[in-house]
Amino acid sequence: MNEQDEFLFDLPKRPISHIIGDQAVLALRKSLPKEWIYREEDNDYGIDGEIEIVKSDGTVTGALCKVQVKGTNSNIKLLKYGIPVSTNTVRYWLALPLPTIIVRIIDKPKEVLWINVRRYLLEAGLLDILYSTQKKTIQFNFKNAYDLPQTIKELEELITENQININNFKSDIEAKEMGDFFGFIALVHVYENDPDKMIKWIRENGSHDQLIDDINFAIWVKRQSEEDPDLLNRIYSMVMSITKGDKIILD
Repeated sequence: MNEQDEFLFDLPKRPISHIIGDQAVLALRKSLPKEWIYREEDNDYGIDGEIEIVKSDGTVTGALCKVQVKGTNSNIKLLKYGIPVSTNTVRYWLALPLPTIIVRIIDKPKEVLWINVRRYLLEAGLLDILYSTQKKTIQFNFKNAYDLPQTIKELEELITENQININNFKSDIEAKEMGDFFGFIALVHVYENDPDKMIKWIRENGSHDQLIDDINFAIWVKRQSEEDPDLLNRIYSMVMSITKGDKIILD
């Protein structure tokens, strides 16, 4: 053996798992609409990448889902064995604000299959016990999985529905924050920055809506002020700086 042969003999070899992984990502990309984006991520905590929906005119939407890609050179008959995933990883997926799907690429014949993680757990009766189970792994069976590109509409609905829910949640939060802001103004200008006066007046004279909403706000302020003695001073300063000291009449 000459020196050149010895040098080549010591070179590392690319693992077959890397080849299968790259081919799986390529198959996934080909199964998506040409406008859509697939972004690869560092494989941390079981997330390989994310899919973003892009409209046919090229407009990006910000509608996303997280993806774990599983490639295999086995045939479809082996699907009954499923894919084991660490229970902690599955818990992490459910904690994400985006839906997570598992994509499995079958080589013979070539198929791109996907599972909505949350729906799978719900239908398998595993969602309620996920945080109490002692099992180290969760088995995901692909027997009834969706296939791409045939079910691209279902995938799009999953992603866009989640985006709508997030936007609605943000609107609810913003509305609550606006409601709390007016509550602070009322507390300072109407009830002399005294939550006890606010609670007493609402209990004796409040409307049905005030008894449901406003009194909970007043009780919350009272409890927080007991734990944080400077809270009422900060509320007063905030309101006076925003209203410039003008007394505001609230309907």
